[in-house]
Amino acid sequence: MAKVNKFSMEDLHISDINFLSAFKNKKENVFFRMIHDEKGYSKNDSSTLDMTDDEYLYMRSVFKRQQKKGYGVFFTVNSGGTKKNKINTITANFIDVDFGKTGTGKKRTKKEVQKQKKEFVKNLHSFVLEPSIIVETCNGLHVYWLINRNKPYDIKEYRPLQLALSHHFGQAADDNICDTARIMRIPGYKHLKNPKQPFKIKCIKFNPHTRYTQEQISDAVKDDLSALNTQGNTICYNDNKEDMDEPRAIIKKDEILFKNHPDAVKYIRTQNPIQIFKKHIPNFPNVCEDEAFQCIFHNDSNPSAKISKTQKGDYKYFCFGRCSANKKGEDIFDIIGKVKGWGNNLKKTIQLIMEEMNIGIVESEWIKSQKEKYELGWCFKYDKHMSEDFREKFPLMHQMLDMGKMWEIWNEICGIGFTHIDPEYQHEGEGIVFFSNRFIQNHIKDISHGYINQHINLLATLGIIKKIKDKDIPKKLLSRAIEEYKKNEEYQEIICFYTVELIYNAAHEAERRAGALQAAGFKIHDISRRYLIDMFGKEFADNVYDNRLEEVFDEKKETDIYECLKRKLEKKHYISFKNIKTKKITMIKRRNGNIGYMSIKDKERLFKRCIERLKKDYNIKKIKLNKHLKEKLGIKDEGYYEIYYLPEKL
Repeated sequence: MAKVNKFSMEDLHISDINFLSAFKNKKENVFFRMIHDEKGYSKNDSSTLDMTDDEYLYMRSVFKRQQKKGYGVFFTVNSGGTKKNKINTITANFIDVDFGKTGTGKKRTKKEVQKQKKEFVKNLHSFVLEPSIIVETCNGLHVYWLINRNKPYDIKEYRPLQLALSHHFGQAADDNICDTARIMRIPGYKHLKNPKQPFKIKCIKFNPHTRYTQEQISDAVKDDLSALNTQGNTICYNDNKEDMDEPRAIIKKDEILFKNHPDAVKYIRTQNPIQIFKKHIPNFPNVCEDEAFQCIFHNDSNPSAKISKTQKGDYKYFCFGRCSANKKGEDIFDIIGKVKGWGNNLKKTIQLIMEEMNIGIVESEWIKSQKEKYELGWCFKYDKHMSEDFREKFPLMHQMLDMGKMWEIWNEICGIGFTHIDPEYQHEGEGIVFFSNRFIQNHIKDISHGYINQHINLLATLGIIKKIKDKDIPKKLLSRAIEEYKKNEEYQEIICFYTVELIYNAAHEAERRAGALQAAGFKIHDISRRYLIDMFGKEFADNVYDNRLEEVFDEKKETDIYECLKRKLEKKHYISFKNIKTKKITMIKRRNGNIGYMSIKDKERLFKRCIERLKKDYNIKKIKLNKHLKEKLGIKDEGYYEIYYLPEKL
């Protein structure tokens, strides 16, 4: 292989202008992106390709300046723009191989990575087409086969060839590089994910005159194209003329396709799950629909379980004995997740069931971006390296997320978002997630309704989720939410709408807000609209709190407790937490006549807040009871607890 020493991997010191000239014609516009290697922020720019032109010389100075700030330097390989529907010229097919981790996800050492790189370059000799360019990156290689632009080519052939090349070179090759607007790193600039140990991107093979037609590349990977099809996959294209190069999906033979996950999930729930249960649950009984059998979740001497179709047309697992299963029934996702021990990893459950039922999603780039966002949210807690990295960079944000049930609720919200990705339901380019607190409560045990509300409002305070006002919600989605609201007469819960932020983008602001909260001695029970007004101002608090929810969940509670304590103080001249601990304070009267009462936790939280108000209004003082004081006040309760009293009266 010309100009590549497979043992030393020498840098050929190709200049950025010469490297780019292999892909672009003179005076052609080149589109650049600078992405912060630590934070993920990006900056976009473009320049004509001509070293005699001051414009590109200026761009070079921009690159060097941004490198000092931690940005990596990338270019769009194909030409025409930065969006897939703008690309009009194919300049190269290529692969991106990464040896940073083993197939099991274990991180490789630098020495192991370098050995893998050398071995891969050595094995490239066996491929029928010699690469035009090879670039060495921190953990891998970029291998390019330049396209002969003087010969006819078809943009629609680009993606199949990208897939086939990735398939040919195996597990290390990234099969997500099929986007026609893909960006890649430019040699000569540094990879700065670890600023203390920057890695200079090197060009180790450079032969820009070696170019191929699409037919030549297709012939070289013919077996791989055939393998993709014989495995039951066909590459199909969107009929939208404005987006001809975007595939609808890699479709399995006889695959059932849906445009989004909500439709797929809805369909799955209407299918009899017995056969899947038999496959994945050991010793699951050979039963039919509505046939009673012994429950798999408890010792069942008499058959108490069955699988039945509800009035809505969904299949559910019911158990009528003493069981951990939900009395209202559990669907296929609940059961499979439970028996597999996957807990809140709804993504994993959905993927398994979709594979079993041969169901696929026709994914646009927007849907892919939303999936990646929710998947990153899931991985954030459980990916050890990611979590440790973020904990080091954003310790205060991490401490907030470690409070109470924050991780469980965050994972649940990501799960809801993942299962309801729908292009029709967007706000400012992000998918809309909607749910009631009661819905979250049904999926997380041992947590009160009000406590859930506190966690969600803390996530909103940090900026990890954003609450959407009714005026910004698509009318179709708002109507759907109202229908869901009306379905449950016993618990008519207010449904709120949110967008979930990409965790990388939200981290810096979340760290700043977490620092402000911790400096004020914040505890999760403290959070309220009034607290946020004091901390960040009224406009900020209004964006976090929905006024309807505030009336139901916080201000009404605080007012009720304040008035109760005020009456006791005026009557007895002293008060304590015992005055409200056992008192039933009504919060909501439901349509069926049932009454919801305030929880002990809410009373404890709001008691402290009301005491602060009473100190200002009545100048009360605190003292701990002793035997003499109990006799004087006629207190017969056991124990010596704290009371608050009026000094002028006692």
